[in-house]
Amino acid sequence: MKQFLVIFLLGFHLLSAQEISILRAFYANDFRDWLFYDKKENELGTLRTRWQLTKDYSQWDIRLGELSGSIVLRWHDHPNEWEIRILDDLITIEPTWPGLKDSWRIHYQGKTYYLNLIPDPEGIQWTLEQDQTILCNIYNVYYMDSREWEVKRDQEKLDQNLVITSLFLVSFYSSPK
Repeated sequence: MKQFLVIFLLGFHLLSAQEISILRAFYANDFRDWLFYDKKENELGTLRTRWQLTKDYSQWDIRLGELSGSIVLRWHDHPNEWEIRILDDLITIEPTWPGLKDSWRIHYQGKTYYLNLIPDPEGIQWTLEQDQTILCNIYNVYYMDSREWEVKRDQEKLDQNLVITSLFLVSFYSSPK
């Protein structure tokens, strides 16, 4: 029994140690299904709209190994305010400036983070910052193609929930509906 527990905990630790590095659309021109990958392009999990047969983008499901979560629109009359729940964590998102979709305020564990679109002649690039310190850059892999995104961390350790949140915002607001 002890051996089983040790193997289980070791496997769970290894799974949680894998960092998300890529988000790729599952289908070529359908932005309702996404896959998370690590640096070696091993599939880690999925990000999918809850209602696959409709054009309802207000609810999403997250699967990352044994981890699951949801993304929901907080208010239907405020279409850019989101709530993300992953295990016991709650993340809220709102535009930094009402009506604009190029700067986001993310509230997580008592801290505020900002995700900003950065002008880039080589494609689309976003930065995640806290206290004017860049935590990571997210950019499209192919020029002006919103089907694949890569995360480049500037910080050694970055919370996976922040990466998931940032990738969701980037993919959702950079992709056609």
